[in-house]
Amino acid sequence: MTTFGGAEANPSRRRWWAWMWGCGVVAYVLLANSVVGVVCGALYRARGLESAMLAHGTADVWLHVVLPLAVSVVGSA
Repeated sequence: MTTFGGAEANPSRRRWWAWMWGCGVVAYVLLANSVVGVVCGALYRARGLESAMLAHGTADVWLHVVLPLAVSVVGSA
């Protein structure tokens, strides 16, 4: 496949995009985990360990079960 000026034509550009994409993923993961950590920490201080664990577990179920199912249903429609 021939491209003119694309990432395939310039290996250094490909490395740069891979590095930038990796930095974006790392930044997203750190930010998302920080938000959840602050929310669960506030719940821990206000209501105790059980409520923080329940909130964390509920968020995991939504993130790993409900959202992928919703995306697959919408994607197949």
